Amino acid sequence: MGEFGTLLFRFSFGLLFHSLILYLMTDPKYSRRVTLGAWLGAFVLTSLSIIPFILRIPNTGVLFVIEAFASLSIYCAVYLLLSRGPVWRNVFISFTYDTFFLFSLALSSCLSQMFFQGSHWATVGGRTLFQGAFMLWLIFHRDTVVSRSLTDHMEKGWASLAFFSVFSCLTTYITVLTFLILQVDVSIRLAVSAVLFLLIGSAYLVASHTIVLLNRSHEAQEAEAQRKLLESQLSVEQEFVAQAKAHRHDLHHHINLISDYIEREDLEGARAYLRQYRAELDADTLAVYCENTVANALLRHTARRCSGSSIPFTCRTVIPQTLSLTSPELTTVLGNVLENAWEASRRSEAPWISVTARTHGNSLLVEVKNAVSGETRFEGDLPVSAKPGGGLGLRSVGRVLEKHGGLLRCLRTGDTFITQVVIPII
Repeated sequence: MGEFGTLLFRFSFGLLFHSLILYLMTDPKYSRRVTLGAWLGAFVLTSLSIIPFILRIPNTGVLFVIEAFASLSIYCAVYLLLSRGPVWRNVFISFTYDTFFLFSLALSSCLSQMFFQGSHWATVGGRTLFQGAFMLWLIFHRDTVVSRSLTDHMEKGWASLAFFSVFSCLTTYITVLTFLILQVDVSIRLAVSAVLFLLIGSAYLVASHTIVLLNRSHEAQEAEAQRKLLESQLSVEQEFVAQAKAHRHDLHHHINLISDYIEREDLEGARAYLRQYRAELDADTLAVYCENTVANALLRHTARRCSGSSIPFTCRTVIPQTLSLTSPELTTVLGNVLENAWEASRRSEAPWISVTARTHGNSLLVEVKNAVSGETRFEGDLPVSAKPGGGLGLRSVGRVLEKHGGLLRCLRTGDTFITQVVIPII
């Protein structure tokens, strides 16, 4: 019973470190409290699940390897359930951690054989030191590891990286298991582990460098798309200013002419002229869709594009001037949503776009509907773009809204695509 308690403590102690480390690595779908509770629950359930192995397997070395396989598999499944973002990306991150944990376990075992007569306590102690050091590093660099902005720009390529990480993990696991079964000399184990670590570590360095390069490329594409949105907004505002200046300039002539009618006491002529001028002024006035200047400019730009392409456009919007988003952030959110609606609608057989917005409590609720044709494939909560390098816009929208506690939801009903956005007002 004493040996059973000792083994259970060793395994449970390691599992607790797993839970805490993977909690720090998780980019959670749910709140932090729920995520922490789920990882602690995984720790308890996994600790209970290894009890049958402790009771039935007398060889402690084999027991360590089996426990590592079972616990890492369970924890990988929990990580995938709790983490948002592309599934293959999360598989890659999870199995990368598993691979290097197995290396730390192998190294701890070798050091225990060389300096502590193979003491399992020394193996556990070495493994705990590696885990503790990694956990401390995560605490200070969590934003770098977890931040989706480092990897969310990648739309493709994660499947290949995920298969590589799974293959690396299985290779390391089989190597460690072979060492135990064949009772390989510790010096050979250490040499093979070092060579394997160098090979796999080098491959991971190349993969990391590739991810960074792809991220920079997609960031440049996103910046270019943002620049075009801002240029569109600026052109609409310049048009508004130019038209206002023209009206002000012409107003002097209108006043002089009306004064002449009055001086000649031709009141009927003055009335007729004012009626004609009012009709021309109403026809030439820029539409005002809401009091928010940025949103109004983007809606006017969309309306003008729809008019030029003969696409029916309806707009019923109440958007206050004061929002939690800055003007560039609002341009990113509303500009990308309207741009996607226009692009999808003009490719459909019966194009149309509808925009509604209203305030509810301390939030602004925006819903953009548009006609859509063909098949729409979703990855997670977002549609997958068919354009090369596409899909950056909605991911940018999601990041901006997440930063301010807003929400983004996309869905399709028949031939209608619906984009719903919740923006905090204050």
